[in-house]
Amino acid sequence: DECRDLCLNSPYRCHSYDYGDTGDMVCRLSHHSRITLTDVQDPYLQVPEATTFELSSCYNVTIECGAIDMITRIRTSKLFDGKVYAKGSPKSCAVDVKNSLEFEIRMGYQNLECNVRQSNSGRYMNDVVIQHHDTIVTSSDLGLAVTCQYDLANKSVSNKVLLDIKDDFEPALSEEVIVDSPNVLMKITSRDG
Repeated sequence: DECRDLCLNSPYRCHSYDYGDTGDMVCRLSHHSRITLTDVQDPYLQVPEATTFELSSCYNVTIECGAIDMITRIRTSKLFDGKVYAKGSPKSCAVDVKNSLEFEIRMGYQNLECNVRQSNSGRYMNDVVIQHHDTIVTSSDLGLAVTCQYDLANKSVSNKVLLDIKDDFEPALSEEVIVDSPNVLMKITSRDG
């Protein structure tokens, strides 16, 4: 487990590791994976029955749909050093990430630089790219499609608060108008209701 943690938190891109195969209490880290090893002749010392573990990054992605923007939050199992950006906008709508396990990108619906598309009423979509190098696209980079859906139909909202007024009176002026539904944010502050 300690050897795996060293690989996870290494200052370079560690893809594989082994422990105790080349010597007592020796943890060996490598930037090689199964794919890159096919191009290297005799990459390791020949050790009978040795086991090398390949480490792959795992991404946990969540989307927060706000009133004016969508936020893509990313948590990864390995320290990430690179950038995340809206597809097609690697400079104008990008976040530079330096050795972090958690990062996010905020894309405004009206921000032309971030290229958020609206497919129909209340549905916004975009593509996000997780790139491990600032300028070079590699096979380990990842593309994500993110979507926010809003119900824009008019709705009546009511509660059970009594607003009775004892005295009878005539209203001097009244006006009625139908407006678009507001963006509603609900926070549950007590699990008991």
